[in-house]
Amino acid sequence: MEDTTINGTLIWYYYICPRQVWFISHSIAGEQDNQFIELGRHIHEFFY
Repeated sequence: MEDTTINGTLIWYYYICPRQVWFISHSIAGEQDNQFIELGRHIHEFFY
């Protein structure tokens, strides 16, 4: 089992999205050049 250092950023991410913390703690990074990721970024910029 791998040790994970818990810091303020992970706590902040946990309040926003617990799933994101799980991905980060398991060193899983999403596909950043996916067309749906880009669409989500544009939607985020427009609505939030």
